[in-house]
Amino acid sequence: MNSFWERVQHWLQLAKNRWSLLTLNQKVLISGAVLLTLVSLGMLLSSQTAKNYEPLYSGLSVEDAAAITKKLDELKISYRLSDEGSTILVPSEQKYQVRLQLAGEGLPKGTAGFELFQSTSFGETETDKRVKYLTALQGELVRTIESLDKIESARVHLVLPEPRLYVDQEAPATASVVLKVKIGEELTNREISGIVHLVANSVEKLKPENVVVVDQYGNLLSADIPSADSMASAELSVQQMAVKRQLEREKQQAVQSMLDATLGPGKSVVRVNAELNFDEVEQYSQDFDPEQRVVVSKHTVEESNTSSNTGAAASPGVDTNVPTYQGTEGQGTSSSTSEKTEQTVNYEGDKVETKTKVAPGAIKRMTVAVLVDEGFESKREEIVEAVKNAVGADEKRNDSVYVSFMKFQTPTEETAPPASTWQKYMLPAGLGATLVIAVLLFWLARRRKAQEQEGFEALVDEEIPIESLVERELTPEEREKLKIREEIDKLIDENPADVAQIIRTWLLEEKR
Repeated sequence: MNSFWERVQHWLQLAKNRWSLLTLNQKVLISGAVLLTLVSLGMLLSSQTAKNYEPLYSGLSVEDAAAITKKLDELKISYRLSDEGSTILVPSEQKYQVRLQLAGEGLPKGTAGFELFQSTSFGETETDKRVKYLTALQGELVRTIESLDKIESARVHLVLPEPRLYVDQEAPATASVVLKVKIGEELTNREISGIVHLVANSVEKLKPENVVVVDQYGNLLSADIPSADSMASAELSVQQMAVKRQLEREKQQAVQSMLDATLGPGKSVVRVNAELNFDEVEQYSQDFDPEQRVVVSKHTVEESNTSSNTGAAASPGVDTNVPTYQGTEGQGTSSSTSEKTEQTVNYEGDKVETKTKVAPGAIKRMTVAVLVDEGFESKREEIVEAVKNAVGADEKRNDSVYVSFMKFQTPTEETAPPASTWQKYMLPAGLGATLVIAVLLFWLARRRKAQEQEGFEALVDEEIPIESLVERELTPEEREKLKIREEIDKLIDENPADVAQIIRTWLLEEKR
């Protein structure tokens, strides 16, 4: 036991001796490091012994957060709040148990939807049902909008006027949507338009132009949204421009590759401009051949009439109306027959009916501009004809091909591009920096050599006053100097002849 305490005292004494040999700066640094280590260990131990809290619910509304915290107070469960009260944290070992208890109490309630109709109350009027339906519809829209990636929360307000007897007396339905966008996110016009059409198509008789969308800062997001027709027209215009540029690029490459292969690279420049007709047109045409006739219909009418005459008609009077006996001699008779025939024949010539549908994107007019080096001006006609055939120029469309000859710059005549300011001064600046670095290195080397020589001389010649040694604590360098001086003094006192011989040898070496 005594030996143990002796060892402890020995270690303490060694530590005390080493501590006394340290400088003030070293003592401060060591003390700070020890203190920092102790504080870190204390925080680590406190964090391990403290309860670990985890989020129970996050992104809660004010109503749900108030109801949940009230219930946790009743259950005497410790909790913490963060994110301005929208997140509730509980001890990790109680997280799931607390969540089940709150679910049994119907918390959090969240946004109510069509589950409101799962329970009915006695004596519910039509007005109550209408309000419940409006609340449920708003809740379902909120749930759908909040499912989007960029939306943190949303509120929807619907105004559905009561139906009237006459349709022209009904007021239009309107809707307002308030969005809270996540931090760092921004909604595009297409996404805002999608939300507007989602709400409009979810509510009966609600038009997209009657839906207003604002963000959490009150900015009106739905003001600059184009209509569906204008968006479709814009997309169509973009597609038409892409088709136009593709056609011009193909025609230009066809002519340019041909001229580069015949005249040489860099001897010509080609530009093509095409006007396209994107109208969809259907054309009908009929052709008749007068020499070829076809009987379409034939109509024939025949009439036949036969009549006979037995004598003259009786004249009025008594003699003629009193019946008499017919004599044996007969009276004279006459007859007549007539026939009539009518025939109608309808002819139709050989008819050819043609239906032509002009596809959109047909070339309406095309212009080609070609610049050629003046050295090939003698081949003007050949170049013009080649360009016309390469682009498929059509005189009926009034296409034009313009070929001009001018002097092109040769590689020897090309001037170098003007150097920028950085390029202009880069070489002098680099040389100057190199020179400065070289001078600095040379000066540092000379200074280091001088410091080494001064240090040696200081070790030999410097006298350290006793007052300074008493007043302040020596640094390790000062202790080393003092130790060397003491050894030199001791060597001089013990062997003065040897020391004189050494000094004489140094002086002779310096003279050489």
